[in-house]
Amino acid sequence: MTTKFYLDTEHPGAFDSQDHLNPVGSLNDNYTNIELLKEVCDHFKKKINMLDLGCAGGQFVMDFINFGNNAVGLEGSTHALKGPGKNNWLNFSNNLFFCDITKSFTILSENRPTKFEFIHCSEVIEHLSEKELEIFLQNVHNHLSDDGIFCTQISIDDSDPLHVSIFSKNKWQNILSDHKLIPCEGINDSHHIGYLFNRRFREHIIFNYDDKIKTGTSLYFCLKKNSI
Repeated sequence: MTTKFYLDTEHPGAFDSQDHLNPVGSLNDNYTNIELLKEVCDHFKKKINMLDLGCAGGQFVMDFINFGNNAVGLEGSTHALKGPGKNNWLNFSNNLFFCDITKSFTILSENRPTKFEFIHCSEVIEHLSEKELEIFLQNVHNHLSDDGIFCTQISIDDSDPLHVSIFSKNKWQNILSDHKLIPCEGINDSHHIGYLFNRRFREHIIFNYDDKIKTGTSLYFCLKKNSI
């Protein structure tokens, strides 16, 4: 039986944000990653609840549902209704919701707050101001189960005017740690920080002026709750 979810929020959209006023991702993106999805399912080895923050067209959410899990996607801009995932929004109204994720919200099922084993957030956090990160990360912590994993890809590409929070790896680690989110045991190098899963959300490839490929414009975090 499919779980019916409800969203409790006073902010059903981030209508003052630049990502709504000058839409790019919300209008054009219908991201999914089947290999990552399979890897997550293999890790938990059970039916899980998944939350996708900044889900745009919602295909990643739909694929999690099709693999037998429960899933919810939150998107800040109603431009997603005109994008490539518009049919997802029409057909899965119990799973996709508009919400300003920088304001307090609660996801409910069976009249109780829902916890999620896997929270996913790709190419979103850099769009939030440092001040907005406070409540956003509070929302993540409140919805993450005690044994859950929060995976996020954060762009450090400062050429995009919609990227308003471009920080060093160390500053991001400090911000996340201050909100009781710490790296899981996993890969640790300049771009993978405590990352359990090998399937990155997106591969960033950009070209230098000499046409040589330069990679590494994103940080990859895989985090759990700090039990201390």
